Parts: sequence; structure tokens; C-alpha cells
Amino acid sequence: LRIWSISKPVTSVAIMRLVQQGNPNLLDRNVFGPNSVLGATYPTPQSNIGLNNITVRQLLNMTSGLRTGNGEAPFWDANSTVANCMSTLMNANDLITTTPNTQNIYSNLNYYFLARVIEVVTGQPYETYVRNNVLNPAGIGNTMYVGLANGESRPGEATYTPHSKPNMQQFGGFGGWVARPIDLVNFLRHVDGAPNPADILTGANHTTMTTGSMVAPGYALGWNVGNGIQNHNGCFTGGRSFLVELGNGLSYAVIVNNSPSNDNCGWTLKSVLDAALPTVAQYPNYNLF
Repeated sequence: LRIWSISKPVTSVAIMRLVQQGNPNLLDRNVFGPNSVLGATYPTPQSNIGLNNITVRQLLNMTSGLRTGNGEAPFWDANSTVANCMSTLMNANDLITTTPNTQNIYSNLNYYFLARVIEVVTGQPYETYVRNNVLNPAGIGNTMYVGLANGESRPGEATYTPHSKPNMQQFGGFGGWVARPIDLVNFLRHVDGAPNPADILTGANHTTMTTGSMVAPGYALGWNVGNGIQNHNGCFTGGRSFLVELGNGLSYAVIVNNSPSNDNCGWTLKSVLDAALPTVAQYPNYNLF
């Protein structure tokens, strides 16, 4: 099923893998403008010169000052390209809302731009890099993938009520991934800082990824954090999802393929599961993975 914004932790881990792979200064590099990550590929229009003040870290922790987005026409056009989206976004006169590092503004566009960072730094398509450097090392197969550009379900994928049809390839970095719950738990257990199984991130990089900003201590680099645990939710038309580390040796993932009217973004569902799971007296003793 579609996991929507749990795609953001996936993108965050991919950025942290880039940091490990010989890019130690990546988080504090400027994203746009002269000598930046994207500047040579996507020049900043003069009308949005403020983009040149944004760093990779600020995109990750939602302190970039950019508004959110996903309703722009290229995000709903099956034939649109990254170039179409980037042109639309970078020329939008309302893209920048505030000075970087002064407010926490939850923005899908931050993670759209991070997917472009991955592509420019690696020279690979976003999904290809994530598969080879995040999913494969975590032992996750092809049941986790970025959805179709026409917004339809692939064979074996759920249908949704209602079934909205964004270009899931364009949603990729912030909301385009499709997965099974067990895939998400397998992903989490390889990026949770616990010694077993071995993480795909170093301890130092895990700490960096799960440390909130001064502006918003509860949101780190693509994760809600607090009390040594990490989680993220996803919500959009036709689905709700949550990936949760409870902090008592338990983690879980839940995905539904509808939009409950009494649960705006999955938090009610999470509260029920958080209360129920610690009461389970015994779990199977075989390895789920």
C-alpha cells in the first residue's frame, strides 16, 4: 500500500548514506545558487534569490522556510518531468515564506528537492539510488517501490478509497513509496540505532539524523523524535500510515487504504496501537524476517 509521508524517512536515510559515502559536508551545503548542490543543474531565478540561503539540513528538518506543496499541475500529470516540476516550483512567487532556520514549516517540497539532491550528487535516478543503498542493504526486496506516474495501482498493490491519482513518481521523495508493513519494520530496524541487527548508518550519523533542530526539537532529519525513539506518519486521500518505534523493544508499521473521517493523519490509530501492543503477553519466537 501507499505509505505517503513515511517516504520522508526513506529519503532522509538515503541522504545520510550519501554523507557516509564520502560527502561529510553535504548536510551544510547550500542547495541552490553558486557553488551549491543543485545550482549548476537548476539555476535560481532572480525572483526567488532567497533560495540560495537554504541548506540540505534545513530541507531535512523542515526549517527551510519553504511552503508545502503537491497540488501543482506537474504533480498530477502522468507525463510531467522533473524539469517541469522544478521550473514550476522555483518560479513560484509564493515558494519562500520565511527566513531559513526561524520556523518549522512542514513541507513536502523540501523532500522533493532532496530527491533532486540525491540525483545530482549520485548521477542516478532517485529510486535507483535508494534501492541500491538503502533497501538492498536492509534486505528489502521489490515489494517496496515508488508508485506509477499515472497514479494507478500496480499488480498486487491495493486499491484505495477514494483512489486519487497523483504522479507517484513525482511524489517519490516526499510521498511516492509503496510498501508492505513488514518492509517498513525491516527498514526501521536497520536505522534505529540498536545493535542488532546492524544498522546501515553509523552511530554518529544515526544521532545526527534523530536530533531535532533548535527551532523544533521534536522533528529531526525526516523523523518525529523524542525520548530516544523515532517515528513518522503518512496521510493523503485514500490512505493512512504509521511507522513507530515504541521504545520498549517493540516497533510496528500500519497502513490502511482509506481516509477515516475521524482520524485526520493516523494519530488516533497510533494511540490505539500504542496502548494495545504493550499488553501482548507473548510473541512468536521465530524470526519474522
